[in-house]
Amino acid sequence: MGASKQPRTLFAVIRIRGSVNRKKEEKDTLRMLGLTKPHHMVLIPADNPCYQGMLRKVQHLITWGEIDEDTLRYVIQRKFGLEGEELDRAIQLLLYTEVNPRRIFPIFRLHPPSGGYKGSIKRPYADGGAWGYRGPAINQLLRRMC
Repeated sequence: MGASKQPRTLFAVIRIRGSVNRKKEEKDTLRMLGLTKPHHMVLIPADNPCYQGMLRKVQHLITWGEIDEDTLRYVIQRKFGLEGEELDRAIQLLLYTEVNPRRIFPIFRLHPPSGGYKGSIKRPYADGGAWGYRGPAINQLLRRMC
């Protein structure tokens, strides 16, 4: 028996702020990520240095973290209505092959989080705010936004 392949890590990136009074460079970066409006989410590979540079450039407008398989299954099921074998095939394709997740699910349109963001969207997550890297805590936020 061969060793089972480990699932790859995906970042769930959510835009939390609008585009009023933003630099053209920031707007272009958000557009390239596919985050055209607040509460939109995209999935990107966590190990891609190009994406990591883009996240750093607009970190005060977004929040991101590692999405786990259960939350990914929940979000896809809620937003796209996939069930059973179709859902399993989509999860396998995203987590175990080197396909760009944006080709499969380009954008997730989410609701504002029930109960609101915990803290100000003008402060980083590490300081009790909402923007920036939040690691596995992104899963709790996503479940409140579906």
